[in-house]
Amino acid sequence: MRNKRIRHFAIVDKIMVPGLIAMVVYLCFVQGALSCSCTLPDKPSKAGTENGSYTSWHLAEGSTGGDFETWVLVQNPNSSSAEVTLTYMTPTGAVSGPSATIPAESRESFNVADTVPGQWEVSTEVTSSVPVIAERAMYWGERTGGHDSVGFADQEGVIYYYRIRIELSTQSKGSQLEFTEVENILTARIMGLEGEPNGKGVSMQRLWVRNSEGAGGDVGITADYAISTAGIDNPLEVSLGSTGAGKTTARFSCVLGEQEFFLQEVETNNNSLDFEVSVDSLKDVLPTSGRVEETATDKMVWAFYYPWYDSLGNWESELLMDVPETPYVSHDPDAIELHVDQAKSAGIDGFISSWWGPGSYTDENLETLLDIAEQKDFSVSINFETLNEEGPRDEGEILAWLKYLIMTYGDHPAMFKVDGKPLIVLWASDTVPIETWGDIFNNLRALGLDAYYVGMFGGEHPDLSVLETFDGLHTYNILFVIQDNESVPVLEQTYKTLGRGIWNFPLLQDEQKLRLWCATAQPGYDDHLIPDREGKVLPREDGELYRDTFGACIESDPDQIFICTWNEWWEHTHIEPSANYGDEYLEITSEYTDKWK
Repeated sequence: MRNKRIRHFAIVDKIMVPGLIAMVVYLCFVQGALSCSCTLPDKPSKAGTENGSYTSWHLAEGSTGGDFETWVLVQNPNSSSAEVTLTYMTPTGAVSGPSATIPAESRESFNVADTVPGQWEVSTEVTSSVPVIAERAMYWGERTGGHDSVGFADQEGVIYYYRIRIELSTQSKGSQLEFTEVENILTARIMGLEGEPNGKGVSMQRLWVRNSEGAGGDVGITADYAISTAGIDNPLEVSLGSTGAGKTTARFSCVLGEQEFFLQEVETNNNSLDFEVSVDSLKDVLPTSGRVEETATDKMVWAFYYPWYDSLGNWESELLMDVPETPYVSHDPDAIELHVDQAKSAGIDGFISSWWGPGSYTDENLETLLDIAEQKDFSVSINFETLNEEGPRDEGEILAWLKYLIMTYGDHPAMFKVDGKPLIVLWASDTVPIETWGDIFNNLRALGLDAYYVGMFGGEHPDLSVLETFDGLHTYNILFVIQDNESVPVLEQTYKTLGRGIWNFPLLQDEQKLRLWCATAQPGYDDHLIPDREGKVLPREDGELYRDTFGACIESDPDQIFICTWNEWWEHTHIEPSANYGDEYLEITSEYTDKWK
């Protein structure tokens, strides 16, 4: 049984727990009438969780001694009744309070003194069969004074954040806005566009928009950033820049339900501008609360697998710097069985098998791999080869290939599935327009065919907007992020930041949908012997690069870890036992899979 990864969503860095979020409303009676004053804006009626209602509440301490009155107020906003139970916490222990059935869309008040009279120190726990809202009211001086405290909900996985909206518009060739710090940014999402931009994107650190050449009109992009409660302790430090002549404007506001609170607006004309956005006013505002569903998934380690070696002569090539301990051809069932056994011994749970289309050599070998994997409790996924020798495949070919793939292998017991759908990892997905991918997936779904698609990213600031289409993200080769071994700390930071953005993306969506963060470990890279290549090299350094990148994966708390690769011998990224390294890289793999799982 593999260990389950339970996704817990917590606020980054400084956690604002529910017990720190209280609205205190001072009540007084003026000429016999109750009046209320409060410096805070109204709490939104819907803020991530339905009406702010939960099934468990903790209420602030009150008193039933002297002339104090303490009441527990419970509202049921649901269309069904709520079975509610109160427990009072006293210095001598817990005391069972009343239980009641509260009808739908109604409320009930409970006098604490009915159960624990004369008690100077008493707090309350409220539990309910359905989500409710609870608060504690106190009165004194024959009700000439009093106050009310909203309860503190006990909910694992609930996040408190501020939804900062940025409207970036420009008349120039293009404009970019960048945050100096990202540690308190939970995620970001594009909310709208102005005009007809030639390009746009949103990452955890950057927001950008490009104008069409010679267009000269306004283009704009609106994006929401979820900022943790710790993120308003200091001003937001921002850089704004544009290319070419024309005015650029950035407007900042905070969105609370249907309300929008203006924060700041800046303007520049073809100049770079560094500035701060004051968020002091938000300290008097209740943050938005949101829940991203906890999802139990297997902690799985995968290796990219290449079933394309069709001749023993492959191993005699002068382009190879190393060869397998046991040379093989990829269609040999004994070789595949050996690979699966070796991988499993190192803690690898599955192969992501390179696939070059219907009827190809890799297609024939995929069927054999799946059958052997089923026998050995091993998983298989697909690495969909998006590129051919000329560039990206056209939409029709991709559609036909995916249709064949899902119909032919989607139900195989060894094909790994997420939410009942086969996992397909897309190589070079960024070479095909995201709109095209969306059309392809929609056409397949219209035929009743679906899969769980993990796209590929590159660079230090991946565009989160592709998560509107893809179900997760990975990078195949760490060279798409860093260019040398000394930059592994940059890789680790990229992994951490992107993982946070992927997990929290549903905070800014109406639809709650699991998305996977898949981090990649890699032993090295060297293609200098391959004709027409750039000669990129990432030295293995006696396994140190592999250890460092595996550690970077673990630090980012991923859903899955990918290894680049089991047996891509041409690019020297293999961990398969070899003539040069023996079992060294399987031993390192075993060490780190044990640490993670």
